[in-house]
Amino acid sequence: MTKKMLNPVPGFKVLGKDYTNMYGKTFEVGKDYLVGDDSMGYHFGSNLFTALAFSEIVAKEKDAIITQITAYPTTLKPIMLDEAKAYYSDYYGIENIYIAPHIRIEGIVPREEIIASLVQASEIQVPFYLSNLNLTDVEIGEYLKTYQDNFSAMRHLLYYQFNEKDIYAMSYGQSRKRIKGVVDKWTKLS
Repeated sequence: MTKKMLNPVPGFKVLGKDYTNMYGKTFEVGKDYLVGDDSMGYHFGSNLFTALAFSEIVAKEKDAIITQITAYPTTLKPIMLDEAKAYYSDYYGIENIYIAPHIRIEGIVPREEIIASLVQASEIQVPFYLSNLNLTDVEIGEYLKTYQDNFSAMRHLLYYQFNEKDIYAMSYGQSRKRIKGVVDKWTKLS
């Protein structure tokens, strides 16, 4: 059975750096957008991580913009769960992707809030963040405070942020040595 919602719902929508969606439509903060009869609606995530994990924008460009939205049903179209994408939920901790016929872009999620979400993420969620964001030096420092003793999380950091594409093929000992080098470098810099 398809989950339908008839009341406004808060959520998150990812846009490109130029405030466009994957179809090239440009959005502005404070404006409302309604779909025509030929479209199901606008996809959005029920939380920040879900929006980031399912965004096709971030697959094309890192550091996309994450917006806070309010989704509204219309007389003819309710807000609906995108059942095609719901099967990921259990394993990755992804909540729901919805489709809404009417959204309002309320604001931009501050970068600090995105990084706070990253450092609170589960180990299985970390690669989604690291593959979709270009962390600054300060943000890498925050990441290290949280994850420097987590072998898997540190390998993800080296792979996605330092372009160490061979890190997963290395032996445990080689990986630990490479990780230690990164941690030592960042400790000296801070």
